[in-house]
Amino acid sequence: MREYNEQIPLHVWSDVIVPYYLAPLDDIYYSKPLMTLLLLNKSMKSIVKYYVEKHAYPEALYDFLLRNHVDLAWMFIEANPILESGEIPLVLCCKFGETEMVEHLLNKKNSDPRFDNNGPLQVACEGGYYDIVNLLLKDLRVDPSANNNCSIQYACEGGYVDVVELLLKDERVDPSANDNRSIECASENGYIEVVKVLLTDIRVTSKKSNAIQIAIKNGHEEVARVLYKAFISNLSSKVKECANSLNETLCNMRVAIKDTV
Repeated sequence: MREYNEQIPLHVWSDVIVPYYLAPLDDIYYSKPLMTLLLLNKSMKSIVKYYVEKHAYPEALYDFLLRNHVDLAWMFIEANPILESGEIPLVLCCKFGETEMVEHLLNKKNSDPRFDNNGPLQVACEGGYYDIVNLLLKDLRVDPSANNNCSIQYACEGGYVDVVELLLKDERVDPSANDNRSIECASENGYIEVVKVLLTDIRVTSKKSNAIQIAIKNGHEEVARVLYKAFISNLSSKVKECANSLNETLCNMRVAIKDTV
């Protein structure tokens, strides 16, 4: 168990006093009973206990992660209230980039990272949390290609080049999925480094996309130039490949004709 400061920090007071005072009497979350606990200067644990007893665990965890009350969030997780599953806390911790909490929850039997079609990984990629993505990819239960490879698409949309590179190391990930949506997302937002990384994958360059048009439309001229250069290079390769194939066919035909003479 972690050690905590039992005194309620000033930032907790400032966040809760006004909303709790203005809340209706029957409001479970912003409530008069909880405000009373604060006014009586009860410990942090009393706040956790209150929420657990009111079965407001996921909502409370979200609020304290949102407000960066890390000690309270840890206490909520370790209080281990009775829940149908631990997936929602896992998703929330991925959303707010709490790596240690994610690692802790992955070791719990009631936390399944496959929840919501591998939702935790998708949320972590959307936030660009490299360490959490790395943790999840090491879990054999996780499938980074789930939901039509949307994890890498989220990472590209956010411009998280390190996360994109990490995902591409997993052979299950297809960056050309969903009609090359990954490179289109990166092009739309002008993330040239992400575009360059994606262009190193033959699955992206060999598949049609509207990335050049999207980059131009959104004013990303440098991205458009990089894409155009890759397009010409790929086209030249295909022309050369066709010429070689044609030349081989002609040679075979000459040999066949010679043999029949």
